[in-house]
Amino acid sequence: IALERGVPALIVWLMLMGMYARILWRTQRQLSRDDWIERGVVLGALGGLIAAGLDGLENGLEPPEPVEVDPATIAEDERAARGIMELPATQAEALDALAADPVLTAALGSVLAESYLAVRRSEWAAYSAGDAAFEQQGHFAKY
Repeated sequence: IALERGVPALIVWLMLMGMYARILWRTQRQLSRDDWIERGVVLGALGGLIAAGLDGLENGLEPPEPVEVDPATIAEDERAARGIMELPATQAEALDALAADPVLTAALGSVLAESYLAVRRSEWAAYSAGDAAFEQQGHFAKY
């Protein structure tokens, strides 16, 4: 990556990640002790952010080329050539992606990663078998 494009992009990325981490930290501090689910989500997101950042630094990763248009408007072969991947479309796909990510699963630890994946997979199976009202009722009961 050219110096004039790489360093500013890295600085902007670091600033955005810093702002995101600050928001997560403030949210975490504002939660009461009874809000353990929300606290876990916030701390998990912050931990994942830190693990990804450390992995990038340790492996000397460079930020990718910016995508300044809607990726859906780019031809599939060009997206593949540029390394632009689609995000998971379902919770099952997202859980498969998490299970395949060695950085995040190592950051969580094997016991927590396996437990989290098992709970979320069972949740996905239950919600996939029911209708939208069943799913909404499940979320309302939890949150």
